[in-house]
Amino acid sequence: MVEPYPGPLNSTAILMGRNTLTPHVIVVDGQLVGGWKRTLAKTAVVVEVRLLVDLRAPEHTAIIAAARAFGAFLGLPVELRGGPP
Repeated sequence: MVEPYPGPLNSTAILMGRNTLTPHVIVVDGQLVGGWKRTLAKTAVVVEVRLLVDLRAPEHTAIIAAARAFGAFLGLPVELRGGPP
């Protein structure tokens, strides 16, 4: 089971360094565990992940699979950045 983030989650400054709400959150077992953003490059989509807690290997695998599926949807290869806190 994923341990919940111990602090308040009242802004995305915690997730992505901004002060607005973001729809790009990562949820595991009903717990908010991080966020992500994408940047379109000329030949790829860059997916930056910021995690608030440590995840298990299967959860990391699921994030990688989701990023690849997003890239396939866009028709672009994915460059995945970020990870554990």
